[in-house]
Amino acid sequence: MVTLSSYNGFLFIHSLSTAFSAISVIVNVVTIIRYIVKPNSRQPRMILLAIHCNFVFSFVAFIHSAYMVLLLDDKIRRRSDLIFWTGALSYSMNSSIEICNLFVALDRVFVMCKPVRYCQSYQYRLHLVAVAFIFLPIVTFTTIFALDRDSNPSVVMAFVDFFKKGVIYILYWFDVILSIANVVATVVFIKEFKVFLAHVRATKSLVVIGNQKVNRMVLYQIIVEFIVLIIPIMATSTANMMQDVSWPRKYGPYPLTCFTLYTLICSFLFFFVNKH
Repeated sequence: MVTLSSYNGFLFIHSLSTAFSAISVIVNVVTIIRYIVKPNSRQPRMILLAIHCNFVFSFVAFIHSAYMVLLLDDKIRRRSDLIFWTGALSYSMNSSIEICNLFVALDRVFVMCKPVRYCQSYQYRLHLVAVAFIFLPIVTFTTIFALDRDSNPSVVMAFVDFFKKGVIYILYWFDVILSIANVVATVVFIKEFKVFLAHVRATKSLVVIGNQKVNRMVLYQIIVEFIVLIIPIMATSTANMMQDVSWPRKYGPYPLTCFTLYTLICSFLFFFVNKH
């Protein structure tokens, strides 16, 4: 039975996701256009990949969340296929976002540790591997969702309502594994960043200073990821495993809201780095 408080909670969560993703789409579009107009801005390949990945995710999440707001507000009739497929893409891209973050951190580590080899070969190879791994969870989890889908749920207040079992927690635990990998990458990144800063103080070259701006942006991105993504995802998955409680079913699809908030913050980071 759906109570008024739970209904209002779900509507509020969907509204937040809609607002965050809408602003993120706009900021990312401006950043992409600015890069097209000024292609010689020398943004690293991995940063550009992250910008495009965030844009696609925010666009799909906006369609999904905005539709859910209109549906819960009785403005439109329910179209289960639209809700399901936009939800499947949005939730599967959660993992893609985390994989992209991991490769961005690795990219920066290679820049600081082996700058010559990075420019000669590592940059291109790492970019290709990142693209492959970003598409992998989208295809895999969308297929899993489609196979386990309840074709006609009685009530749909969120994407999770299409599943009778906790199949979506497979995705959450995969995100937890990625989060742990990102924590390890963060430790390595911070260690190398300290060495890099010492090098900056000694050289003061323009190229190094440019890299320093990008590295600082990645550092801020990692900190935001830990606070906005890693902590909530691990808490959600732990509660489901230890207490058999589904917080997203009870309080609303806040994991998607966390990802839209994260991409919103990153969109502004990308915007200001590209601006200068």
